[in-house]
Amino acid sequence: MEQVKKPSAFGRPTQRQRGGTQPQALSLAVVIDHALKVVELFGLSELTTTHVARRLGVSTPAVYHYVSGNDELVAHVCERVASQVTAPLPSEGHWDDRIVAIVLSIHEVFARYPGVAAKVLPFRRHSSAAERIDNAVVTCIIEGGFDSDTAEAILATMHFLVGGWLLGSRPGISDQTMTPELLEQAVRWTLIGAQSPPKTEFDFRVSATRAF
Repeated sequence: MEQVKKPSAFGRPTQRQRGGTQPQALSLAVVIDHALKVVELFGLSELTTTHVARRLGVSTPAVYHYVSGNDELVAHVCERVASQVTAPLPSEGHWDDRIVAIVLSIHEVFARYPGVAAKVLPFRRHSSAAERIDNAVVTCIIEGGFDSDTAEAILATMHFLVGGWLLGSRPGISDQTMTPELLEQAVRWTLIGAQSPPKTEFDFRVSATRAF
């Protein structure tokens, strides 16, 4: 009996069935889930489409059905990691306590996935997750009584502080002094300093001019 061929489907389907006897459908979300596990266990440097395919029990070309290559896979992973950072609601604490909670969540999340912080920090690419975090911090700062320009300046300072902390917390660099308690102290000192900013050389020059 002549076998009837099914018509081919053009375009890129949203899901693809995994091979063998495994019933779970393969999708971009599933690929990223397994990629995150690779990073959590072995670090970002070990993340490849081949490694993910091996964990999924599929061929590497099956993974390429959802990502164009390692760079796109890493980008998806970095965004997913950042999306795990939590921000308390306004009803869940004082404005400065909520900023501390956000920063400590950043520390906890990125510590879980070695190498991700070093990958995302040097680049200024659009990130919905990072934008959400920044907006949450700025909302807290403005609630603390600062104007929008000062809020942006404090946010930039927090970027330097947290970015340096994450880079210093990389495996092989960090030591036992890099504790969440120390990070919290640094954040609170920054916020206290923002409420009583020190005079700069420019401020002293202006004050001296006005004195005459």
